[in-house]
Amino acid sequence: KVEIIQLLQDCQRLLAEMSIDVYQNELDRKISLSLIQGEDESTMLSSVMKSEDCVGISCDALDSLNVRMAELIAEKKRRKNKLSEMGAEICMLWEKLHVPTEEQRLFTESVQFLGMDTIEKGKNELK
Repeated sequence: KVEIIQLLQDCQRLLAEMSIDVYQNELDRKISLSLIQGEDESTMLSSVMKSEDCVGISCDALDSLNVRMAELIAEKKRRKNKLSEMGAEICMLWEKLHVPTEEQRLFTESVQFLGMDTIEKGKNELK
């Protein structure tokens, strides 16, 4: 039970970090809805049984969460690498074009996260 709760928390954190719409994927939706806060502020499963809104506790749930966690970690790494590559290209472009420091700072502040919108902003900056 503790392992499933930890996996759910880790998956929720990664989904939020990457601004992934949890309603585009059934498992992500269940991940987002499976945990609740108890009266004592502890985190617990909304149900031990699998339901439309909860992964429940089972070997299948544990397997699914482990697979999803690996996918999310791989996606986070892919996005970080892509942003790093684009960042290096953008810096070179700014240098060549003598883009003012203030304009660079404003752009940098607008791309603080790992969402697809950040990657799109990077692509647009390179155009």
